Amino acid sequence: TLSPKTGLPMSSNCGSRFGLYLKKAGYDALILSGRCKTHRWLEIREDQIHFHDAHTLWGTGTEKCREMLSDRLDYDAYSCLCIGPTGEDLLPAATVISDGRASGRAGFGAVLGWKNLKAVTVTGNKTIPLSDPMKAAEEMQKWNRLILQNPLTSDPSKVSSCRWARGWLGAMAAYRSTCRSTRETQPSYPEDGG
Repeated sequence: TLSPKTGLPMSSNCGSRFGLYLKKAGYDALILSGRCKTHRWLEIREDQIHFHDAHTLWGTGTEKCREMLSDRLDYDAYSCLCIGPTGEDLLPAATVISDGRASGRAGFGAVLGWKNLKAVTVTGNKTIPLSDPMKAAEEMQKWNRLILQNPLTSDPSKVSSCRWARGWLGAMAAYRSTCRSTRETQPSYPEDGG
């Protein structure tokens, strides 16, 4: 889609769990075309997709919207994209919030506001198969070696998020090569952090 901020094709990332849950619901991508006639929120629950009335959600901030949606859902494991009043008012810099993370570029929130779409929730329990488990293990080992050689991530006393960085970068490497989920790629570490 085109950015309301620049008029150019847009790209943004908020780094939440939305993509993981979308994949676990059985989808590789979500394409939203057209516009809802009235205020709606979209629920994706594996093979079921429903547009619900969002009249009572419209006008709320993103945190309140997520709380209200959580009360309506009969499951706990899900991810949510939503917009606040700036997206509803079509402000060109409006963001989308997902699981506390923001897609802060390009005005994606205004695009959802124009579509009359307040939020998208997604959940799923499908497994994500690895195309090549051996290659995933090799990639993990390679990236862990590189991370341990880097002065910023090799010494836990220098960086408080050292273990997080190792797990995240290792997961990204495995995901790139085999589409493996983050939880399945968390390496184990010795107690001394080395």
